[in-house]
Amino acid sequence: MSIPFRIDPANHRCGARLPGKRKRHCRRWATPGHTRCKLHGSKATGPLTPMAPEGIAKAVARMVAGRARWLAKLKAEGKPYPAGRRKGGRNRSPGARERKAMEKEGKAGWRQAANLERDARKARATGALRARAELADLEARRLRFHAGLPFWPDAEQAT
Repeated sequence: MSIPFRIDPANHRCGARLPGKRKRHCRRWATPGHTRCKLHGSKATGPLTPMAPEGIAKAVARMVAGRARWLAKLKAEGKPYPAGRRKGGRNRSPGARERKAMEKEGKAGWRQAANLERDARKARATGALRARAELADLEARRLRFHAGLPFWPDAEQAT
């Protein structure tokens, strides 16, 4: 009695489809015990029980602990913590991107564009300050109204 021939997963090529115009397949060897190479799916990086709550909780706890170790290392080296969006590139404002393009092309008006952008930023900041002051004034009036005191400016002058 003969045993049917069976391909050992470790003795064949990965065969994953590669992107591009030419229809090609991966020619790397599959890792032992798997049908794919390490780049196309045999090295798992997530929890073994991805749908179970305990597997997700373990993975999240490990990620949090790893980030804490990384931040402690940065603090020990005296480096700043990375937070928020990175500066430059796609995270620039449209005006800054336009100014950078003008500067790169050698156009003359890029400095004027920078000044206009700075003025617009200042106007927004002063507008926000003015709005905050107005809200504080309205809050003070509301408190005076509920306390039974005069709350309009002309009523204060009359007393």
